[in-house]
This record gives sequence, C-alpha cells and structure tokens, in this order.
Amino acid sequence: MTLSISSLVFRTFLILFLLAWVAKGQDLDLFRQTNGVGQPMVFDVMRYGAVADGRTDNSQKFLKAWSEACISDGRATVMIPAGTFKLFPVVFSGPCKGPIDFIIKGTLMASTGSAALSSELLF
Repeated sequence: MTLSISSLVFRTFLILFLLAWVAKGQDLDLFRQTNGVGQPMVFDVMRYGAVADGRTDNSQKFLKAWSEACISDGRATVMIPAGTFKLFPVVFSGPCKGPIDFIIKGTLMASTGSAALSSELLF
C-alpha cells in the first residue's frame, strides 16, 4: 500500500504537533536550581555575585557556590556562564554529600602578580 504525499505530510505535521504540545508543558530551563529526584541542583556563580568583567576577583563567589553545592543532597552542578572571570588561587575540597559537576562556558583568568601566589584561599 502506498501513501500519498499529502498523507505523509499530514502524519508528519501531526507528530510534530503532538511533540510540541507535550513539550509545551515541560520546564526546559536547565540552569535553575531543582530538588527533583535525579535532577541536579544547579549553582550558577552569577547568583553568588560573580562578575564576568575580567577584573573583579571572583574567588569568594566561586567558593560560596561550591560550598552550597557541596552541602546539597544528591548531584550538584556548579555553572560558570559565558564571560571572563578573574580568580585568585582557590581549592575546592570535600567531602561533599554528593557528586559535583562543573559546566564551564566562560573563561577562567588567573590573577597575576606575586600577591596571587601567597594568597591561597582554602575551603
């Protein structure tokens, strides 16, 4: 049995319509904090005051995002969005309650100068 072109177009349209209708009710924001089972909590460094200007020291802001991710239950993600983030040396250490992923979309810029080498921030 052969299908006419109009029948194939109709079926394709129907499938796409149904997919769009089902997806419409879904929240597709991947970078918000969630508590759902199996869904990671996302800790965006910008929410902790990080500034992506390449001049501002963001070390404490990154450590704050890390520490909250570390104490959260389940999988956590530290999100570093687009932009240039200046950092002094930082150490992210645990133990943490669950695994932590980093999503780095921006540029991490090391601070320069001898003061940066002696001012290590520990967590």
